[in-house]
Amino acid sequence: MRNETREHILNKLRKASQVTQGGSSTPDTPGELKLQWDMGQGLTEQLTETLDALNVINRSVSSDDQLKEFLKKIVRENAVKCCVAWEHPFLDKLRVPQTFKDMGVQYKDSFKDEHEFRQYCARADLGITSAHAIIEESGTIVVRAKRGWERATSLLPPVHLVILGPGKVVPSVRHLPSLLRSFHEISEKLPSAVHLITGPSRTADIEFNLVLGVHGPRKVYLLVALENTKRPPQP
Repeated sequence: MRNETREHILNKLRKASQVTQGGSSTPDTPGELKLQWDMGQGLTEQLTETLDALNVINRSVSSDDQLKEFLKKIVRENAVKCCVAWEHPFLDKLRVPQTFKDMGVQYKDSFKDEHEFRQYCARADLGITSAHAIIEESGTIVVRAKRGWERATSLLPPVHLVILGPGKVVPSVRHLPSLLRSFHEISEKLPSAVHLITGPSRTADIEFNLVLGVHGPRKVYLLVALENTKRPPQP
């Protein structure tokens, strides 16, 4: 029954994104824009202002020293003792695991089973993921999940750090359907989940008092690691 339900949901997603089982897709719909990457290296002024308004602490770095400085800031401000991370080649390339270990922070990105992962993730101070893209118009971070890139990493810890490569900015939410279809083209299947993160988790009570961190992280950091490249690196 569980597999039937899952397949039913996936079929609805395929139909909504106009992706067939064979991998072909229909032309862009009238309200949809063809996928377009902003090849600028860092965060634009407009995007930075949007992220600031959303309480997303953001930084573009162009050297190892700048990266380490920003990671130390996160550890210091949040008293991070242990963190859970995706097992991701981009994080390894930036030596993120070693940087945290050098600071005395327990860093874990692989687990023997789901039970061990959930237990560790629930007590971690910080969750670290990469992201596929960010939408300039809304400051929305697009994160896709799969095995090794579990969604709980960005949901359970009280602080979430997103590390993004250069040239991964799309202009508006109208590019989102094309972006979702590109996931199918990369791996020939839809991801298990796609998260659209627009700032820390927030809710308001009946008196409109805003509270952060009720249904997810209370703090979100975005680090854009610059490098010399003409194309956005694949996640």
